[in-house]
Amino acid sequence: MYYADPDGNQIELQVDSFPDAEATNAWMRSEAFSRNPIGIDFDPDDMLARFRAGVPETELMRRPDTAQ
Repeated sequence: MYYADPDGNQIELQVDSFPDAEATNAWMRSEAFSRNPIGIDFDPDDMLARFRAGVPETELMRRPDTAQ
């Protein structure tokens, strides 16, 4: 996610959602990563609303383009 603060500073945010290096490496070797190594579009306001509504973090962090 890219953000420009009121002073014009550019910020890039990234979140890795894997429990350990082994899971991260497995993801990076997967077909899903090969198809889309960049990531997905999402609505931060929607994610915040879902978080505040009690949706578990594991569900919030799951990519919609992969199997559960």
